[in-house]
Amino acid sequence: MHRLLKRQLEKIYANDRPDDDKWRALVALIDEAYEGFEINDLQLQRALDISSNELNQRNGALSGLLDAFPDSTATFNRKLRLLEFRVGQGLERYESLVARRATVSDLPFISNPACFEEKLKQVQETKVPCHYEYQLTQHITDPKFIEARISPFDENKLLVVFRDITEHRMLERLRREAFDRINKTEKQLRKIIEGAPVGMVLSDHKGDIFLVNAFAQRYFDFQSDQLIGQNSQQLIALSQRERYKAMSEGVLNDPTQKFVRGDFEVITSNGSKLLADIGMSSLQYDDKHWVAHTFSDITKRKRLEAELRVLASTDPLTGALNRRQFMNNANQAFAAAQRHHRHVSILALDVDHFKGINDNYGHSVGDTVLIRLVDKIESMLRKQDSLGRVGGEEFAVLLPDTSSLESIAIAERIREGLSQMDVECDVRKVQFTVSIGVCANSPSVKSVENMLDLADIALYEAKRGGRNRVVEYQPPMAKQSMSV
Repeated sequence: MHRLLKRQLEKIYANDRPDDDKWRALVALIDEAYEGFEINDLQLQRALDISSNELNQRNGALSGLLDAFPDSTATFNRKLRLLEFRVGQGLERYESLVARRATVSDLPFISNPACFEEKLKQVQETKVPCHYEYQLTQHITDPKFIEARISPFDENKLLVVFRDITEHRMLERLRREAFDRINKTEKQLRKIIEGAPVGMVLSDHKGDIFLVNAFAQRYFDFQSDQLIGQNSQQLIALSQRERYKAMSEGVLNDPTQKFVRGDFEVITSNGSKLLADIGMSSLQYDDKHWVAHTFSDITKRKRLEAELRVLASTDPLTGALNRRQFMNNANQAFAAAQRHHRHVSILALDVDHFKGINDNYGHSVGDTVLIRLVDKIESMLRKQDSLGRVGGEEFAVLLPDTSSLESIAIAERIREGLSQMDVECDVRKVQFTVSIGVCANSPSVKSVENMLDLADIALYEAKRGGRNRVVEYQPPMAKQSMSV
């Protein structure tokens, strides 16, 4: 431009250009102006080059960012035509099926184009991002779910991120199903607990009661709100709480003790005590450790067991120990006497002329005589002594820690007490006497059976000498008798 202006001036003035200061000043101003134009033009060109580079860098960074996305992305222009589609996870199969400048209805991975286009227009107008979930219609048998996140991009563009949420949906479904199963199981468990024919109590790791079934409420004679929140140890008799605490802590802390049980005295609301078989097991629920208790009332069972033990160890007619139980007691006392070098004695006792009582008065009277005999002897014995019926009308008395002289004195009191007793049967009174053989332990006595045999020998001597007598067994070389 500068050179063209100078050439035009040369054509006009040819060789007669003004040669004065004003002309030279004009030319200098034009040169200066155009030199400034060239500098500005160069600076502008440089600025445009920098802006273009920065824009290219930004576009490259954005393109790289979109390429790094695991999701698929699509860019739409203001007419909602596809400008660019970058395939990601979930839509790989559609990469070759998408054409540039395609409309929404042409996109094979959009199940409801009208609804999707409405979402695009909404974001275009409001400039507020939104998301839209749908199921791909091509995956009916193997459902695939897509989430589309729509955002405004530049002034006239929309950016859509397509994410495959099939696994997320599946996890949500499995989580819901698991939650439903847990709720269902919990309801069923509560029904089972409520309908259980035993008391059931659930407590936490501190022993605080969390759940009580109806049977336990009846068993303890408490309302549910009176038990919940109370420590389970308060239900146990004070003397047994330490053992109960140790058992519950063992279940919680020892993985090998999956289930334990024990018998405890429990306390009802009115303070009465019952015997209960308590079972404990640990369980984990809601990320917490709990102890499940079962309470079974064994009061009647224990009473029955005691009665059965008595029946198994006593004579059914008189209530005295039967021969088996008496021998067990005697063996224990004899072994203890041997270990500790103590005395022990046995009395062998027989009713004189008992056959005559049965023959003259009848067997029912004879039975009454034996019953009264046992009652009388037991009233005269010490707590540690034992009375057993070892034959028809034959009885034995075990006297632990009793020497020979002491046992003879006891035998005399028994003999005399029975001889002075009247047994009333109907309108009659029956009197009877007994003979007693005494044997105390000595180095020559080897067993309880040996002692009982020797006491029987002394009893035989007492009967042979006139009955109603007490005779102590003596070795053959120093045999002595004492009669009354």
